[in-house]
Amino acid sequence: MNAFFDGYVNSKTGLHEFLDACDRALVQHRKTEAEEDFKSKYSKASMKMNSPLEEEAGIFYTRNMFNIFQDELRDSTGCWYDHLSKDGAMEEYLVGPRNDVKSRWFRVFYDDSDGVTVKCDCAKFEREGILCKHILRIMDTKQLKKVPDHYMLRRWSIQAMYQVGGTISTRPQVGSSVNPFQRWCLISRWQRLVDGPGRDEKVFNRMTEFCNLLFTEEEQKQKEKEVTLEASEIPIVGSEVYSNFGVSQIPEITIRDPPVAKTKGRPNNPTRLKSSLETSVSQPKKRTCKSCGGKGHYKSTCKNKGQKSKRKHKEEGDVEEDEDEEEEEEA
Repeated sequence: MNAFFDGYVNSKTGLHEFLDACDRALVQHRKTEAEEDFKSKYSKASMKMNSPLEEEAGIFYTRNMFNIFQDELRDSTGCWYDHLSKDGAMEEYLVGPRNDVKSRWFRVFYDDSDGVTVKCDCAKFEREGILCKHILRIMDTKQLKKVPDHYMLRRWSIQAMYQVGGTISTRPQVGSSVNPFQRWCLISRWQRLVDGPGRDEKVFNRMTEFCNLLFTEEEQKQKEKEVTLEASEIPIVGSEVYSNFGVSQIPEITIRDPPVAKTKGRPNNPTRLKSSLETSVSQPKKRTCKSCGGKGHYKSTCKNKGQKSKRKHKEEGDVEEDEDEEEEEEA
């Protein structure tokens, strides 16, 4: 929200001004989105890898998503792999950056028995909907000329449009006995079904009938009885209650810490040039020694202590000698 309203509102903006600022912010963001859509549809993506996978992605993805895919494809060239096992058409690989230890590499499963199916333990595709560098490395090793269709999600394509309507109810729920991780697993599996077999009309109709029947049953139950669940009844990962919710359907994923973000704000050591005023202020004046007249030390720490007084006496003696010579000349 801070980035969305940046430049439109501040801490002193009133409520009536805030509404006008919201309208102006929406107009500007919609204009920016229209420009990005125009750029994606009527401009050609810049190819860098000379790869058939890159060419297909440049035609399919929007420019922003293509840049993300291109970065993953570029990083895949810096990955190494080890072939671990093979069971029929199923092959298991260990893939990771060449400058990283193998304990941090990820397992990739490749199956080409019924089409091409690839799965990686990093779960980038399940989380973000785009293939990771580990899968792309194995695809390049297998010399695939195109990415399988079920890994090219339509939501990231140039032709994707917003769809209005649907049969999903947005009524808020009173309580839930399913934790977020279980919901994420169900959404992931359902999305794979929609993007894969769901493209067939018969399968799509069956899925639609199943959804409508399930929604009708749940609405009928809500009318008959209100269900209230306490927090102690919510299943927890690893408990006996959680085992009743289909642990076998949950993928084995190793979740690691996210990459460390760069420090926000102004850098600690700014690189701009300082003005003469800042330079003079930052450099303190050096002390003058009263004994020898030098800079940068005191009289008590002077190493040439007494030399100034000797020079003074010598100069005074020379003056006296000159006066005596002048008196002799006059005489």
